[in-house]
Amino acid sequence: MVSESAGGVAQAGSALKSFLASREVPAGEIAAELEKIRASDPQFNGVIARLQELMDEKERFARRIASLEDRLREIPGIILKNRIAMITLGDSIDAGNTVLDPQALSVVKEMEARNKDRLRRYFYLLAKSFEYRLLEPYREDGVQVYDPVAVLDEIKEILIASQSGGTNDTESDQHHVLSATGFGSLRSVLEEELALLSERIIETYEEGEIEQTAPYRTSLRESDLECINKPDTPAVLNLHKMGVYSAGEESHRISGFEVTDVDFALTIGGERVELDDERLENLSSATIDLSFVHSGLTRLSRKGQTYAFNHFRNGDPRKNPIRWTAKVNLLSKEVIMVTPSVASESLLGILLNRSNSGGEDEEEKKLNVLNFSRPGANADIFVSALNLNPNFSGGLPPAGLGVEFTRIGIEAQLDFFTSSAERLVDVRIIDPTGAPLSIQPRILFDRLSGGDLADSYGRRDSLGAVTRAFEGAGDLKITAEEFYGSELAETSATPSGYRFVRWLDQAFNEMSATNEVTISNVGQKRVYAIYERIGDLEAPEVEELNVMETDGNIVTYEVVFSEDVVGVDITDFVVEGGMPGVAVRSVEGAGNRRLVKVDRSNVPASAMTFSLVDNDSILDRTGNSLSGDGKGNGNQVAAIIGTGDETLSLSGFGLVEGQFQFNLRGKAGTNYRIESSATLSGGWTFEENVTTDGLGNVTVIDEAALTERKFYRAVELP
Repeated sequence: MVSESAGGVAQAGSALKSFLASREVPAGEIAAELEKIRASDPQFNGVIARLQELMDEKERFARRIASLEDRLREIPGIILKNRIAMITLGDSIDAGNTVLDPQALSVVKEMEARNKDRLRRYFYLLAKSFEYRLLEPYREDGVQVYDPVAVLDEIKEILIASQSGGTNDTESDQHHVLSATGFGSLRSVLEEELALLSERIIETYEEGEIEQTAPYRTSLRESDLECINKPDTPAVLNLHKMGVYSAGEESHRISGFEVTDVDFALTIGGERVELDDERLENLSSATIDLSFVHSGLTRLSRKGQTYAFNHFRNGDPRKNPIRWTAKVNLLSKEVIMVTPSVASESLLGILLNRSNSGGEDEEEKKLNVLNFSRPGANADIFVSALNLNPNFSGGLPPAGLGVEFTRIGIEAQLDFFTSSAERLVDVRIIDPTGAPLSIQPRILFDRLSGGDLADSYGRRDSLGAVTRAFEGAGDLKITAEEFYGSELAETSATPSGYRFVRWLDQAFNEMSATNEVTISNVGQKRVYAIYERIGDLEAPEVEELNVMETDGNIVTYEVVFSEDVVGVDITDFVVEGGMPGVAVRSVEGAGNRRLVKVDRSNVPASAMTFSLVDNDSILDRTGNSLSGDGKGNGNQVAAIIGTGDETLSLSGFGLVEGQFQFNLRGKAGTNYRIESSATLSGGWTFEENVTTDGLGNVTVIDEAALTERKFYRAVELP
């Protein structure tokens, strides 16, 4: 039966592999064609990028399939081998044999291999934990890399060869078997390596500074709140770039995170309302989640050196275990941080406790996972408002209920070290409002008196924000690049980019109005280089998005921008209910005008709108994104497109500019009678007659619906 199952699994795996291979095109040919398209028409760059992502994803999927196929092929054999080994072991025991059957020995060998792999993995995790915790390389200079399995194998062979009949071990004369004394020697080898590592850790703590902890409070900027208040546009925080801690502190790790206070307004249809609004009179409870997701990419600085760590072994930020969630009560403004359940804490506590117990030092005998996994503060944290959950005691909530945050205060409990450097300079790049900039102008360091200048790692100048620790007293001259950027505005000789404005000290007092500043190389200092954006600062906008013509199932839309733009492709357009680019035949044109062709035969029957979705890929010639930075702020919705069939549907119910309305889609140029009912059982009341346009669409407005909830139906008139 096992062999039959093995055959079925192998056959299925081979069929799947053959199917994928039959439809495979050589990657080199695909890459060459994509490069031709990219070179001939930049409009397709977005599509090519998406295709490349899909190809990479397909390749990863194929590798997973192949790996699973190999594994599936192995499993029946493993089961069969284990079954035979069990039978053989049973027979050997019944017969009183002192020597194991070769089949049983084979299984034992496989167990040995698995344990060696596990040992390697544990030592790898130990090494990475050591490096993350102490910010020192696990491998010391001049010391060979320690492979525990290789070392144990070598020592085992030596021990087996040295065994003789003079010992008291019953298996001592069997030179293929390691004696109990030999096992003890092997254990001492591992203990010696761990002892040496422990000694390094103790020496580091004895000779180094004591780690400290403190709470740091700040609040989100107005631009961050604007992002949070929009759907699918998380704000990006970086505690290091925000300057929440001072110069002279380093290696900041987040040991605690919470939302301290919030302020917000409820909205209906995008308009702010008070809690006593009659539409909210039956609101019994309401909550919303504030989600803070750590990117997993951490930078930690120690003794003038910066180290980068990726907390995710598979590199997939979607499987991110580092996150904090705050539940906000929209009635009382109470904030509750979500914490691990009691069951999770109990299990984690058991897993992290050492085997020995009892005594006054019990707490000291526990291993704390935070020592190895506390995320760094110099990392991006994505903030989103999710899961709005209103409960009404009588009926449904009003359409378009939302939340607009006006303040979010946070507190991060950070563990850190005080820098051991007696002389340290921290240079930050910010704009005139104090917001951090990600630009990388050249920052030059020189001794005012002349002479060589370099830190202990041989570094001097930098691109962008930097921290340097230079030895020796005296004054330093710091020079910032006067202009960062290279593109020229089309209608002006003024470069478009960032121009240096002035230097500020840590207290934001002006130090110099030129791009050079002199500071004394004594103590730990932070200085700010202020850059302002110049040139073409006006973001492009969408001026028109309308139906231009129809030809059967092909509808052509005209998009007119306020200025010439680049980066417009089919992925910037979405038919309701579909993915970006689906049903979009082509995007043609240049300058400030594009023609977008949509195939209505590929449009879902429920689709009612055609939209331009701003994903910040559409730029003017100086790099300004559509409607300014921020995804979604330039979204535009076109006229309802229709599908060309005779399906009658009502959708899109809600408030638009204070008026309740919905969309009707049916036959083109047809009259319909709109009727309403308050209960669905009390008959239907005439509202108005409407006529659809050439695409079979019409918008119906019902002002009375603002105070009375209704059900609607449309009846075709002869």
